[in-house]
Amino acid sequence: MGQAEGDHVLVAAYNRFGAYIGDFRFQPEENTVEPEEPLSAKRLTENMRRLKRGAKPVTNFKRNLFALSSWQSVYTSAFAFIIYMNAAWHGWAIPMFIFLAILRLSLNYLISRGWRIQWSIVPGVSEPVEPPKEDLTVSEKFQLVLDVAQKAQNLFGKMADVLEKIKNLFMWVHPEITQKLYIGLWVALICSCLIPYKLMGFMIGLYAGIKFFIINFLFRSCPKLRDKYDTPHIIWTSLPTDPQLKERGGATLSRRR
Repeated sequence: MGQAEGDHVLVAAYNRFGAYIGDFRFQPEENTVEPEEPLSAKRLTENMRRLKRGAKPVTNFKRNLFALSSWQSVYTSAFAFIIYMNAAWHGWAIPMFIFLAILRLSLNYLISRGWRIQWSIVPGVSEPVEPPKEDLTVSEKFQLVLDVAQKAQNLFGKMADVLEKIKNLFMWVHPEITQKLYIGLWVALICSCLIPYKLMGFMIGLYAGIKFFIINFLFRSCPKLRDKYDTPHIIWTSLPTDPQLKERGGATLSRRR
């Protein structure tokens, strides 16, 4: 019995080891092409609604941050500014953000369990309520499809503009703008090598708080000040898209002729 049990254990160990080694077998990756769905007005409308529902948490959080930095609620913004600057001064900025993330997940857990909790950073800022859906006529359905198609067109256009601006920034299409980024990266590299990370984190944390609560508020309230001194805004608005580059190239050729 002892010999049989030993052989059985060896066979089991050999099989497990063989299965473990089999996981490391290299196989050529298959390039599978997903089939594209045919164009459907109903499918397009439903996808846009899904995109809107999925983006609700992000847009709501962005709306709250905008209200917080714009001082729409003076008491809330002042309280948040004092708490953040105190945390940054003592080096607790990162633990504070982690605690806020844990708090948000805890509230989401309670909401998923049926609790009715409506929590926003700034009081009075909430998600827009959609009107109740009713039975639509044929013309209303057609107009709905046109509206969805227009929104999709504008959304894809904005996404293309952002991607083209980023590409042109890194490809030296506008050398004066990319040069500022290049110099800034070199300065950041030198500072990261010379300044201790604890001191650098302290400086970045204080600057981020002042930028979010004070500088952004001044730039939004004074557009002329923003156009002169807000370097990221100036760089972003000055970056050209590919259609703008084609228009400039065509205008240059027409002038030469």
